[in-house]
Amino acid sequence: MNIEKLQALIASTQPNKGRKGKLFTVSFVKKDGTPRTMRARLGMQRNLSGTGMSFNPASKGLLPVWSADTQAYRMVNLATVTELKIGNKTYDSI
Repeated sequence: MNIEKLQALIASTQPNKGRKGKLFTVSFVKKDGTPRTMRARLGMQRNLSGTGMSFNPASKGLLPVWSADTQAYRMVNLATVTELKIGNKTYDSI
């Protein structure tokens, strides 16, 4: 999948005007080689320590998201995304 187009599609789910971001479903291959599918959201502000991250996830091709399934922050490896669903649209070859 084209990472730039993928980032633009996911960015379209960003929260605006006090609203929560839209949920989207993303399927990708984890670092250990196993597939993962999760419902996620951008722009969540829960359970933050205030210290921030110790690295820049974008420099490693990662996208921090809030997982609606586990109620925790997770990283999505954009280079290994196999499918993206936003609303009623499914993108599997971007």
